[in-house]
This record gives sequence, structure tokens and C-alpha cells, in this order.
Amino acid sequence: MNTKKTFQFIVLTCTVSWVVAGIAIWFGLRQTQGLAYTVFAMAYMLIPAGCAIALQKIYKESVFRPLGIFFKFNRWFFVAVAVPLLITFSALLINLLFPGVSFSATGEGFLAQLPAEQSALAAQQLSILPPVVLALIQVVSAFFAGCTINAFFALGEEL
Repeated sequence: MNTKKTFQFIVLTCTVSWVVAGIAIWFGLRQTQGLAYTVFAMAYMLIPAGCAIALQKIYKESVFRPLGIFFKFNRWFFVAVAVPLLITFSALLINLLFPGVSFSATGEGFLAQLPAEQSALAAQQLSILPPVVLALIQVVSAFFAGCTINAFFALGEEL
């Protein structure tokens, strides 16, 4: 491992991150909600990847191969899909062991927190499909989101 390049990457990434965060705060980005913060956070997640690519260009090296980016399908993709599902359902089962905790496939606890008219409308909309179908839709949606847009921004941090 080249410690000089590693040190340069760490210093560059921290410097750029702090400068960008400082500029955002200077321009008034203080709330952690809303569209402006979401766009900022998405761009901020790409800073380490941008710094790694910039250093690769400075050293006139290939960008993707040395950084370990391969787009070939392999068995670890199955692990990447299965592990979050196992963790989620394990957490659900562990939480059910605590007193006063229950599972509601139809979301009564959530609906009870909404105003009466919204609760009735949401209950009506949720009753269209069986809870198992809704759960499957969520799992499939999470899989596609994780493999597409979320993977791109996560790669920015993991590169």
C-alpha cells in the first residue's frame, strides 16, 4: 500500500469536505430537512469518490481498476441483497421479544398517530392490497433502489 497516496487522499478528502460544509453553512444551510439539504447531502456523499478520481488523474493512472471497481456480476451481489433483509427481519424478531412491543401488518399504530380523516383515507388505501403484497412491494422497491440510485451515492463514500 502506498502510504503517501493514502495520506494525500485523506487530507484532500477532509479538506474538501470541510470547505464544502463550511460554504453550505455560510450560505445558510442549517436545517437537516428539505430539498436543499437533500441535494447537498447527495452531492456531499460523492466528495470522497471525486477526490479519489482526482488523485488518480493527477498520478496519470487508470481511474477504475486500481480503485477496485468492477462491473462484473458475482456471488457477492446475492450476499448484498440477502444480508440487509436478514438484518431487518432479525431486528423485527428481536424487538418482538420486548414487553409492550407488537407487530401490526396493517399499520394500526402508525394510522393512530394521523389525524382522523387522514387515518381513514390511509386505512382505505392500505386495505386494497393484502399486507403480504405490500411487504413484497416494499422489499422489491428497496432492492431496486439499493442497486441503482442508492448504490451510486454509496459508492461515492466507499470508493
